[in-house]
Amino acid sequence: MIIDTKFNVGDKVFLGRAEWTTEMVECPSCKGSGYWNVVGHGGEFGTWQVSCQVCKDYQNWSDTARGRGQVKRSGRSAVVTLLTVGSIQLDTNREEETRYMCVETGVGTGTCWSEKDLFHTREEAQAHAEAEVLLHLPEAVRKDLEQEARKATSEMHHCTRPKRIRTFKREGPMNWCAMIQDVTEVTGYSTEKKAIQALAERLAEKL
Repeated sequence: MIIDTKFNVGDKVFLGRAEWTTEMVECPSCKGSGYWNVVGHGGEFGTWQVSCQVCKDYQNWSDTARGRGQVKRSGRSAVVTLLTVGSIQLDTNREEETRYMCVETGVGTGTCWSEKDLFHTREEAQAHAEAEVLLHLPEAVRKDLEQEARKATSEMHHCTRPKRIRTFKREGPMNWCAMIQDVTEVTGYSTEKKAIQALAERLAEKL
């Protein structure tokens, strides 16, 4: 039985493919500032800043109180590589496409390249690689945008939940304490009411 293949061992072939790339771009949520400006409804509580929740994962670690102001964008680039066929893999009992292992990428334990990605000329490989970029790039960008939207939506839900004041008393006559969000705390008051009033004054100072 004679089996014809597109390429033979020893042939020079051109591999065309869409290669993953990433780049940092300006965060669309904070416009590069690294902050969100949070405004109290009606303006009575003023405006304060919080770290941008969309780009905080890429933050500059020298300033952990803010986001980096940039986010990653997935991309694709057209890449053409000249290879030498080292072995041919096919199964006459299956309809899978013929695959090739090349000298430059390992024969026996290397990468198997699909026949549809290999070509006789550089021009054919380049055209195929560019078509692959156009095919896969929109999906990669869509996933990036969906991830950023989830981060923003999750944080907005968190910010709009009611924040409850927690009060407790330590040992001693002047030890009523009040705390909000487990961050701001006042201590050393004779009554729970006075502790809450002091906490409100402390929060007002920050506005």
